[in-house]
Amino acid sequence: MTKVMGALAVLTTALPLLFNYHWQDVACYHESYKKRIYGPLTSVSLLYDERARKMAPGLVASLSL
Repeated sequence: MTKVMGALAVLTTALPLLFNYHWQDVACYHESYKKRIYGPLTSVSLLYDERARKMAPGLVASLSL
């Protein structure tokens, strides 16, 4: 009985290596959702500053319909 319980314990501890938890699937879905929603809106770019006549880092916002 002890050997069976030990083998069952080893088997159940190895299951996360083979199968994803529900929360891992939810996290992956959330990341892809954020990329689809917020990805096209903002980006970081170098912008030309007319007054200083230099390139400066800037945040570019765009909207595509």
